[in-house]
Amino acid sequence: MAINENQSTDVGARALRGEWEEVLYHKFVLEADMKICFQGASCNILNHKGDVVETITTKDMETERDVQAGYTCYVLKGQVKFRG
Repeated sequence: MAINENQSTDVGARALRGEWEEVLYHKFVLEADMKICFQGASCNILNHKGDVVETITTKDMETERDVQAGYTCYVLKGQVKFRG
């Protein structure tokens, strides 16, 4: 599960249910280990200390990465979904 941090509580809800969701900008704070699936402009994955673990960009095409509880994923202009 993740904390859904955005001005609209609806943004990110589909992605957290495991469905592809088109996101303009969103911050996901993860509460459990899961996989992020992303395709789009940019997805920055930060660890619990705030250090960048990985940046996924358009050159990476559709990408799946393991993310841990305490990580934060900043999605910018892309499609995203999470799997437990």
